[in-house]
Amino acid sequence: MNASAPLRQTYDRNAWDATCSGGSSFGQFPIPDGLTTDVTSGSYLPNNTGALIRQDGRTIQEGIWVARCSGTGPLYWGLTLGEHDIYGDGVSDFYGGHGGSGLSAVGGSLRLWEVNGSGAIAHALKVTLPVSALSNCSGGYRWPAQVADSGYNESGSWSFYSGSVCAMRMGSLIALPPTENCNTLVSATLARRICQALQDYGAYVVDTHPNVSGWSPSTLNGEIGTGPAVEAVGGQLLTLFAKLKVVSNNGEGSIGGGGTPRVPPAPPIGN
Repeated sequence: MNASAPLRQTYDRNAWDATCSGGSSFGQFPIPDGLTTDVTSGSYLPNNTGALIRQDGRTIQEGIWVARCSGTGPLYWGLTLGEHDIYGDGVSDFYGGHGGSGLSAVGGSLRLWEVNGSGAIAHALKVTLPVSALSNCSGGYRWPAQVADSGYNESGSWSFYSGSVCAMRMGSLIALPPTENCNTLVSATLARRICQALQDYGAYVVDTHPNVSGWSPSTLNGEIGTGPAVEAVGGQLLTLFAKLKVVSNNGEGSIGGGGTPRVPPAPPIGN
């Protein structure tokens, strides 16, 4: 986001689906002209999270089912959620834009400049998996997630977690084992860069896809505009997803599983 972007009105609809209408005033935020999102159409129900920086330049407001139909018009939050400091840890004391986990809309997002660049993707990513991949044991979630989907332990629910590996729950860190070779697993440059990030940093499970017969997508989450490039290497990414393993000892006191990191952490955030 650009601090000099024009201030635009936002509205909180407090309702499901991504639609550009209704709601109560939620104040103004700097929003770049030209930024628009997918909206609900028929059976297509986009589940976009959203995050905007308030005018103080450091407070991030998060929400879900975000919609903007005009590049110079207002933005509609389906539901406004928590806010946090850009210099904070992005986890503590707030409920983020991913409703299934409570995790941040910002953390782990694949950025447009990263997709279009050539350097290393120097942070953990985030993924959305089929509910069948997750276990309902121990409450269905683990740090840094705050919750599991409603119905995670109800066998008749669309969100029933039916996986058999207890360590694999909402909020799990999953990664490519160090024995895998990104240069032989995949061939496309972007796929190899994503492969390296999944090996060096891993990805967090932030949400799920419902249990619908014959439909079990695994998705890599990124900001608006990253879709076409990522979809172009989607077949190769499925190869990577099939080899991801859960980091069973990841936790608040042993981030990444503890021990010596594979690579140095990214530098502190600047503003």
